[in-house]
Amino acid sequence: MKILRKFYSYVWKFKYFFISATILNIFMAILNNILPLLFRDVVNFALEGETEFLFRSVLLISSIVLVTYLGDTFTMYISDFALFGAAAKLKKDVLKHLHDLDFSYHANKSSGRLISVFKRGEGAFFSFYDEINIWMSRVVFDFIIIIAIYSTIYPKLIVITVIAFFINAIVMYFTVKNNVNKRKSLNIIEDEVNSQIVDNMIAFDSVKYFANEKYEQRRFSKVVDKWYQGCIRYAKTFRVIDLSNGGISNVAFLVTIVISIIDLVNGVIDAGDFVLAVAFANTFYPKIKYLVFQFREVAKNYEDLKSYINILDEEITVVDHVKRISPENQKLLDDKDGKLEIIFKDLTFGYDEKRPIFNNLNLTIREGESVALVGHSGVGKTTIVKLLMRFFDPTSGDIFINGVNIKDIPKQSLRKLIAMVPQEASLFNNTIGYNIGYGNAGRYSTDQLDRASRKAYLTSFISQLPRKYDTEIGERGVKLSGGQKQRLAIARAFIKEAPIIILDEATSNLDSISEREIQQAFWELSADKTTIVIAHRLSTIERVDRILVFDKGQIVEDGNHKDLIHRENGIYKYLWELQSSGAIT
Repeated sequence: MKILRKFYSYVWKFKYFFISATILNIFMAILNNILPLLFRDVVNFALEGETEFLFRSVLLISSIVLVTYLGDTFTMYISDFALFGAAAKLKKDVLKHLHDLDFSYHANKSSGRLISVFKRGEGAFFSFYDEINIWMSRVVFDFIIIIAIYSTIYPKLIVITVIAFFINAIVMYFTVKNNVNKRKSLNIIEDEVNSQIVDNMIAFDSVKYFANEKYEQRRFSKVVDKWYQGCIRYAKTFRVIDLSNGGISNVAFLVTIVISIIDLVNGVIDAGDFVLAVAFANTFYPKIKYLVFQFREVAKNYEDLKSYINILDEEITVVDHVKRISPENQKLLDDKDGKLEIIFKDLTFGYDEKRPIFNNLNLTIREGESVALVGHSGVGKTTIVKLLMRFFDPTSGDIFINGVNIKDIPKQSLRKLIAMVPQEASLFNNTIGYNIGYGNAGRYSTDQLDRASRKAYLTSFISQLPRKYDTEIGERGVKLSGGQKQRLAIARAFIKEAPIIILDEATSNLDSISEREIQQAFWELSADKTTIVIAHRLSTIERVDRILVFDKGQIVEDGNHKDLIHRENGIYKYLWELQSSGAIT
């Protein structure tokens, strides 16, 4: 019921279209069920030689057929506004919620499975709406109208109609229940199939690097075989539904015909009533079969729709505590000429609470200061950044920017204060201009693109392209080299003009010839801005104001490059000597 309530809450946003379509649907059902009554009159008038009334009846039948033909089309047209409007609103809300969900949700979800849920859910929404509001409701209206007509004209057949309807309902419940269970199992396998497809498309270069095409094909073949077996099991449930439902409807139809013939022979009914009974039976019992088919589709789509709508119920644990920054806090953020001081106070955090990465960590990064985070893999360098951007909340402790607790800043506003150059650039399947301008949410001019490209040393590369900024870069920037991707990410940070800069191993993908120029671009990017650099290549951080060395969740060394390379038995000195000797890079 929860899913139905949620479903209709979206449909109800377009209630005028929905109500209009429902009223029209009822009216069309009434008109359609008037036709057998008119057929009865045509037969009786023909047998009695009433040509005038016969002509009028035929004319009326023709008019009703035309009206129902046009009316059904218009009903669907009106209904489409409610259907597509509701589907579009739900689609927007689901994507918004996916954006709002925590970093941990996406880290633990397979993209292939999520795409499957999204794709199946969209299709289910359309089918669910049509099956219930157009087709199933029409059969229910027909049933009510037929009962009303038979009760006054031919009450004997009401018993057959009602019995057939409810036997079908009981059988339908059990057969469709089995069908839905098989569908759930098939969905799991389909998600696995789609997940492998997406993985292979995303990592196609790795497949080719290691010549693993046949290995991937064998792996995929196994899961497709599972999918095939699941489809066969699922298809069997359809055949059971068709056989049982068809049998009940056909028996009911034959019983109706036999009883009508007996009553006609015995003079209980006239020829017109016989035609009426046959016409209704010929119309209604196939609709019962169709109703079961529709119910089967609704049951199947229910599971897909449930998975889709349930995305909206996924809990957001890192929540905004305020809708907007208060004037007092905004003033604090604007102090110090727009430069920002960052304080981590008594910070405790771990992805697994039993194994904290930080335990009462205290760190102050002064406004306009550049700080490098150094340490072995897993000591928490990247975690510091994720906590600052509120991808996660600390178990205890607080983070302040210019004295403002980051929990008192909406997440979107907080992240606008930070420009990130990630270790591995995440690029869109769009143009170079779009990807650079993405740093300013698509609000950019050509002059801004030129300036950012020049500072990131992209100008010479872009100038050689026939379409310049309109050049498509392919899925994940596949048409670019590693260095070009990194430069594009740097240009994107330039165009954002944020007061906090984060460089996550920013030069690790650059060739040695341009590395010095790119480092100069970094210093230009971070000039007078609070900067955090995460780097394993220590040559990239010699010029930072402070270097913080992490070990076991604590800062064990704090100083500049010159201080730390002379510190006896220091971790930084040890790492520097290893890199300088070429033992590690």
